[in-house]
Amino acid sequence: MKISENCYKLENTANPISPNVFCADPTGVEYNGRLYIYGTNDHQEYEAVGDDGKNGYAHIKSIVMLSTDDMVNWEYHGFIDVAKIAPWIVNSWAPSVTSRVEADGKTHFYLYFSNSGCGVGVLTAEHPLGPWSDPLGKPLIYQNMPGLENCPAPFDPGVCIDENGTGWLTFGGGNAADGGVVHTNVPKVARLGADMLSFDSEFVSIDAPYFLEASELNYIDGTYYYTYCNDWQNRNKWDRKDIPEPPTCSMAYMTTKTPLTQTVGNTRVHISTIPVRMPTANPECAGATITRISASFRERTTLSTTRSFLKN
Repeated sequence: MKISENCYKLENTANPISPNVFCADPTGVEYNGRLYIYGTNDHQEYEAVGDDGKNGYAHIKSIVMLSTDDMVNWEYHGFIDVAKIAPWIVNSWAPSVTSRVEADGKTHFYLYFSNSGCGVGVLTAEHPLGPWSDPLGKPLIYQNMPGLENCPAPFDPGVCIDENGTGWLTFGGGNAADGGVVHTNVPKVARLGADMLSFDSEFVSIDAPYFLEASELNYIDGTYYYTYCNDWQNRNKWDRKDIPEPPTCSMAYMTTKTPLTQTVGNTRVHISTIPVRMPTANPECAGATITRISASFRERTTLSTTRSFLKN
C-alpha cells in the first residue's frame, strides 16, 4: 500500500498517532510490554478513489497495524491483507483483538473483524504482527444465522477473555425499519467455545438503549463492560428515571457480572459525543443498512474512533 508523504493530520487535530495513514475503529492488545493497535484501513479506500473520489468503504479489505511502548512514539507495521488471507470476504472493518496463552505454551492472537455489514470473520496468529491465517475458511457469524432473526447487520465484533480464560463476543448493528425504537435488542453477546472459533452458548440479546453499532466488550476486575454507539433519534421516549438519557450519537456503556443474563438496571451512560459521517449501504449484504464512524479523507480531518477502550 502506498503511503502519502503529505501530513494530513496535525497535532492540533486531536493529536493523531499517524499523520498520513487513514485508520479508524482501533482495537488493541498488549504483548511483552508493547501495545499493538489494529484498525480499519481507510487509506485503502483513499488509494482507490483518490482526492476527488467519494468517501466510502467498498474498497477496504485490509487492516492497519501500529504499535508503541510509551503511548507517544508509534511505529507503523503495514497492514494485514485480509482479502488475500480470506478471499471469501466482502470487506474487513472494525476489528477487535484479544490473546491467550494456549496449551502449547505460546500466546495466540485472535483478531475478529466485520465482514462488511454481513457478519464477522476471525484471523489467528502466534505473534501480534503475524503471519495471520484464516482458520475457518468462512465467516464465524453471518446474516440470517439461526438466533439472529432481529440482527440485520451482525458486524462490529467486540471480544474479551475473562479471568477463567473464557472468551466472549458481542456484535450487531442496525435498527428498526420504522425507527423511533429505544429498546431494539439488536446487539448480541455469546460465550465463545474453547477454540475461540465457535460458540458455547446461544446468542443473547443486549437491551442497549438507542443502540446503533460499534459494540466492544472489556473485562476488568470481575466486571464486563459493554460499550456501543447510540443513534441520533430524539430522546422523548426515554423511559429511565434513575439516569439521564444518553446524548445523541455518543458512546454509552453497560456493565454486568453475568453476560448471558441481561438486566436493564445495570446500564450506565458514558457521555462522549462522536460525529457520525456518511450513511452507507452495501448491496452485497442484503437488507443491512449500516453507518460506520470513519475518518473523512476529503476534509483531511483526524480519525474518529469507535473503539477507544483497550483490551484488559
